[in-house]
Amino acid sequence: MTTIADRGRPRRRLSTTLRRVLRGALAVCLTVLALAAVLFAVVWREMSRADGELVVGGERRSYLIHVPASYDAGKPTPLVISIHGFANWPAHQALNRR
Repeated sequence: MTTIADRGRPRRRLSTTLRRVLRGALAVCLTVLALAAVLFAVVWREMSRADGELVVGGERRSYLIHVPASYDAGKPTPLVISIHGFANWPAHQALNRR
């Protein structure tokens, strides 16, 4: 479609080389976006995993259970409950071991 401003002017076309470069750059950008989306999905799935859920005050709460390899069922062992903060989630809290 031509406009009034385009009448009488020859159309400038992109060179073949420039078109190839632009197509390649677009392909790289789309590949990077696709890989980022896959990575985000994998991280999200791992970080949002839970061993179970319970309902407290009408809200669903998820939790993780960690049993150390050194656990011996025949010995009395303390129970440690670690509650994550507002902006965290169970799997993220598990990474903060100190």
